[in-house]
Amino acid sequence: MLVAFVFETSAAPSFNVKSLADIHRLTKINLPDSLGICIDNDSTWSYLNKPLRVCTNRFGDVSHIGYKLFNTELLEGEKSRIVLEFIERYALEFDLQRKFSYKAIDKNQFIVKFRKGEVTMLHSITPDDGVSISKEEHHGFIVTCGSGRHKVEMFIPFDCQLLRGTDAVELENVLERDINRIPFRQVPDTLPDRWKDHRMYVSDSLTYVTKGHFLNEMIRSELYLVKRDGKYHISTDKTNLTHYVSNVMQTGCAERPLPLLMTINKYAYKESVVETTLQQYLEYCQTEKCDLYLGFKEIKPDTVSVTLFAYQPDLVYNHMLSVEIPVSLLFSGEGRIVGKLYAYTPLKNISKELFINIDTPDL
Repeated sequence: MLVAFVFETSAAPSFNVKSLADIHRLTKINLPDSLGICIDNDSTWSYLNKPLRVCTNRFGDVSHIGYKLFNTELLEGEKSRIVLEFIERYALEFDLQRKFSYKAIDKNQFIVKFRKGEVTMLHSITPDDGVSISKEEHHGFIVTCGSGRHKVEMFIPFDCQLLRGTDAVELENVLERDINRIPFRQVPDTLPDRWKDHRMYVSDSLTYVTKGHFLNEMIRSELYLVKRDGKYHISTDKTNLTHYVSNVMQTGCAERPLPLLMTINKYAYKESVVETTLQQYLEYCQTEKCDLYLGFKEIKPDTVSVTLFAYQPDLVYNHMLSVEIPVSLLFSGEGRIVGKLYAYTPLKNISKELFINIDTPDL
């Protein structure tokens, strides 16, 4: 995408994480204070005579700065983008380390393994070179790129902090910052696209689609449906409260905004409280390509207690939200959901047997 920018201001744009602001400062590239949303620019800036790729997210924050190593069309693949952007940023950070003793690469060089070649060979990669990405069990990505004697093979662990260039504290703060930047939207009752390829069960009395279970049989991903005019829709029938809560908690499909008072359990025993809606939280999880699984804890006449797991299968982390839902909120709009969130919990050390029934398609 070609975008024309005017560089008449010294104001800096906003950055998704601090490390990108550091890269911007060290490279001294002249970014405008606003680049637009979802921009992928690979033709305007350079460093050490190498073209740079600069990207923004849905909020207009700078979300990536790195060397242009890969074909832009390849990066448009949702599942591979974060891995390839990491390699582009890693190659740039290596040059910044050599010139400025930039510390980011120091803590990562023992985590990222070069099984063939070395980090300096990343500079020889061109957008015309082929790339293959595979997974090694639930441990990491194997990336092969480059050509001829410049071919490299890298092992990159499933590590959200590594790939996004941040730490646990900043990840939690980014979630707190961004969740209410997502506008509320009414969720239609049409079957979401992300559910259409999963197993469907149909009987005379019940129709549902399932993604299986997560960690154990009690934590499930099942969406209950009705068929109207030849198409499947999310059931909004409240006579079966368990089915209705399952649908609401996994899609946000409801008659009204569902207020959510959420306490974020943070690193170093800190907490912060966020007022948002369930629909905005779910959209945040969907933006991160999380799969949702629900476990019921207790059903009382006036409240339903559940835990919602948002599992990111490519980066192998989980958001766990435990909430109490007033029945009055579901039926008459009175009250609000109250809960506690444990965000970005890594699952890479959990035994692989626990993942057998989780739907995790290959890249």
